Amino acid sequence: MQLLRIAYRTKLANTYDVHGDFFEPGVLHAVNLNGIPPHKLMLKKGIPIMMMRNLNPDLGLCNGMRLRIVGLKDHVMHATIMTGVRRGQHVLTPRIVFISDNDASEFPFRLRRKQFSVQPAFAMTINKAQGQTVQYLGLYLATPCFSHGQLYVALSRVSERSRFKVLIENAKAEEDGGVYTENIYDLILYD
Repeated sequence: MQLLRIAYRTKLANTYDVHGDFFEPGVLHAVNLNGIPPHKLMLKKGIPIMMMRNLNPDLGLCNGMRLRIVGLKDHVMHATIMTGVRRGQHVLTPRIVFISDNDASEFPFRLRRKQFSVQPAFAMTINKAQGQTVQYLGLYLATPCFSHGQLYVALSRVSERSRFKVLIENAKAEEDGGVYTENIYDLILYD
């Protein structure tokens, strides 16, 4: 079964890394750091994407915002917002410059990479899903949720119980044939 078939041509968005004369470009292109998009970003018209940075909060272009690509040029991406009060609104997003943090990096240099501030978003973590609303939800739990309220956040992204499915790895069976997972919560006492 094929989950998604998109007939548009794939566009490879390579970065413009500034590397000087000390390191081979191939070495720098292979470096992947948290918060910086990869050198090769595979994008295609019609795919869902997620913003990785706050570009323009007034237009709703914030970290975690989901969009769908309408068109791609070398330096600008045309997309529509998928959720929230700005749903359906068209936006243009440029490539921006990302600079690595020397303190958090194990590399002896600061990487400067110019790339779109997005990543493909066919799936997302529970933390990234917080605040989002979706029509249908598939939740994969390889391990039980590990923090207070995380399971609630995941399951409350849809409006009806019939709109989500959950796959629990190593689930514990109940007598009635169902399965369960641990739900972590903090006991809150009020005076």
